Amino acid sequence: MMKKKFTPEEAVAKFAARAPVGTPCVYYPIKPFDRSEAVQTRIRSEPWILGHGAVVVMIEGRAGGVSVEHIKFGE
Repeated sequence: MMKKKFTPEEAVAKFAARAPVGTPCVYYPIKPFDRSEAVQTRIRSEPWILGHGAVVVMIEGRAGGVSVEHIKFGE
């Protein structure tokens, strides 16, 4: 079964609905994800699209945006 590919706009809307500002999350700085590198944090901005189409969001404890693909919930 293939994963559905979202447009960047769809990904922003989906992430924003799932994770409003203040939502607790786990950030993994490097793929493949390694639990020993997991950072417990919170969402601190609405997501946005970079010029090349990546969707990013700001989290507590990091400067700038991080890829929403590196954010997990409920871990």
